[in-house]
Amino acid sequence: MRGMLLIGLCLALAGCSKPEAHKLGHDVRTVGADISADIHGAARNPDLKAAGQDLKDAGHDTAQAARQAAQGVAPDAGRSRNDQDSGQ
Repeated sequence: MRGMLLIGLCLALAGCSKPEAHKLGHDVRTVGADISADIHGAARNPDLKAAGQDLKDAGHDTAQAARQAAQGVAPDAGRSRNDQDSGQ
């Protein structure tokens, strides 16, 4: 993301006069500061923190259910089809 922003800035500066380039550089820095402030605000948002914890809990529950399901399948996994058919 940062690399694309720098490439865009370089391309924009290449086709601009010096005052335009200075204004563009200032605008890019301002936008970067705004984005940074928004990200920091989101990191401190209690609703987003609660949603993140809910997602973490759901992932844990899903993994636990998958482990339990795998335990039911695993004992038969090492037997060949012929062994299973013949009852050995």
